[in-house]
Amino acid sequence: MEIHLWFQRFFIALLAFHVFVVVVFTRFKWMYSLRSIWHRKAGSLLYLMVIQRLSSWIVLGTALLVIISGLDWFKLGIGGFLPFSQHLRYDVYLIMTLIIHVAVGAKIALRRKGIEGCLVNISILVIIIYLLLLVAYLAL
Repeated sequence: MEIHLWFQRFFIALLAFHVFVVVVFTRFKWMYSLRSIWHRKAGSLLYLMVIQRLSSWIVLGTALLVIISGLDWFKLGIGGFLPFSQHLRYDVYLIMTLIIHVAVGAKIALRRKGIEGCLVNISILVIIIYLLLLVAYLAL
């Protein structure tokens, strides 16, 4: 029980730090990006960056759902809104969105380092599919 609380505090702090760093130190031009995509002037890197930004907001939303539904275990009176029974379901969604978010980030990082090609793309795709299927299998 106590180890769970330590992990909870650690990952909440890590999430808060990551969100702070991304929001403060990176500037993402949504209007420029969406306009470029709409007019078909965007490169594949911009598509990846938009997918990663969207997945980051989904990760943040599912992380908040996991945190809030996990608090119901302590009988704080939020069971009517987000019962603890939904905690594991939200946890599976969180892990799946994290896999996608990290994989897209890895692809962007590899591309910026000049490491790209068919083998890299296939490897990342196989790893993503394997991890998503593993999480889905373990969630059953």
